[in-house]
Amino acid sequence: MNPDYDIEVIRSSLLSGEIDDTVNFIKSRMKKYARIFNINRNNRFEKHLEILAEMIKVLEGKETTDEFRARLLSDYIYNEDDREAFVESLIYTFDYCIDRYNIKWPSFDGKRCDDL
Repeated sequence: MNPDYDIEVIRSSLLSGEIDDTVNFIKSRMKKYARIFNINRNNRFEKHLEILAEMIKVLEGKETTDEFRARLLSDYIYNEDDREAFVESLIYTFDYCIDRYNIKWPSFDGKRCDDL
């Protein structure tokens, strides 16, 4: 299991507008990481599990992307060298998709409110 891979799948799923798939992927990964953490007690998996839970909160509108950014920067566990650029890129993806698809999961519109 690779948290870096998970982020890329989540990012591409969000950008394609597949919000249900994104949330289902996040939840399935949370179950797998929880199972692995109970066996292995790997700190990286525990922090990634918490970050996945926060992604759900952001998509539900219960947490802002600024709060999510602060969490990502404080508990950085990913293998990207440029931490700031990676976090800003991920936050931009969330902001863009939340705006574009009017996301407040479980409801979302699938197109911009300005689109015809």
